[in-house]
Amino acid sequence: MILFVLLIGLAAIAYFLKPQNEGPKTSMDTSDRNFAFPDDQMGMVTVQPKGKLLKAFKRGKGGVWTLNDKYTVSQFTLPQIIKTLANIQIQNIPSKGETQTILKDIAKVGVQIKIYDLGGKEVRSFQIGLESYDESGTAFLMDGATQPYNMFLKGLNGDVRTRFTQKVDRYRDREMFQYKSEDITEVSVNYHKDQKSSFKLTVDGSDYKVEPLSQFLEPTTKSVSPERVKAYLGGFSRIYAEDFDNTNVRLDSIRALVPFATVTVKDSKGSINAIDFIPFKDIITRNSNTRDINQARKIERFFINKTTDGNYDFMVAQNRLAQPVFRGYDYFFEK
Repeated sequence: MILFVLLIGLAAIAYFLKPQNEGPKTSMDTSDRNFAFPDDQMGMVTVQPKGKLLKAFKRGKGGVWTLNDKYTVSQFTLPQIIKTLANIQIQNIPSKGETQTILKDIAKVGVQIKIYDLGGKEVRSFQIGLESYDESGTAFLMDGATQPYNMFLKGLNGDVRTRFTQKVDRYRDREMFQYKSEDITEVSVNYHKDQKSSFKLTVDGSDYKVEPLSQFLEPTTKSVSPERVKAYLGGFSRIYAEDFDNTNVRLDSIRALVPFATVTVKDSKGSINAIDFIPFKDIITRNSNTRDINQARKIERFFINKTTDGNYDFMVAQNRLAQPVFRGYDYFFEK
């Protein structure tokens, strides 16, 4: 009985001592390592490398993200920003010696990251440093803190910093044409060296009118095929360029060349999108001169001179993706 009473007494003492021992552990401040934030709760992310312009990624209507209130963000590059910030994890805590080096590096080349929630409130503010010496993680430092952490992204080997240091064009949507058929009111295709194939297609509800682009050519008396028109308009739904090339040193001289074709699309909002297609082949290969649609099938790539409502871009596109827009005047009529 004495032993039993002693056991009960020891259990009681242990019970009252346990909260006192665990108290400091549960109240430990871990805010300096809480970098991740749910991507579905992000309203805006700003990225600013030292000495460079700020990039602001902002969620808009329908979950469409824009960059600097000007460009639509590519669906392919957006996850590099928001998914990385949502899933970043601690790899390790740097040693004291490594910490000093990290702090110096961040002071020189840190990338400032700020995350805002859907209501516009700032919820995270930290800097991204350089890759760790063993390439296992990337240094992160919360604003106002002195302890950096090496962070990593599961499934990615190496540096995550490069995801935030690309030029603006690398994050932009590379669409050339992206329309719903019912939103298109007019399409004109000018084959500059093949006028007999050039045309203008006008859409008014279910009424279609196709006429030669040149006033010197007689319109055909054949009936327009609604099925062929619908199929053609459907081809404008998702056509993307391979990349932007706005820094090409030969940009001005290439733009001055006569294009193989100029495709202009007008939509129901009054927006006008005009694209010049200039074959690589005509620039690189001596005496090459692409003139008609049949010759265009042998092209691999185009330089793209894109003008949308007065905004200019120079791009590179694969011919296999652009092919749906290249049809001749005769294509649209009943056989």
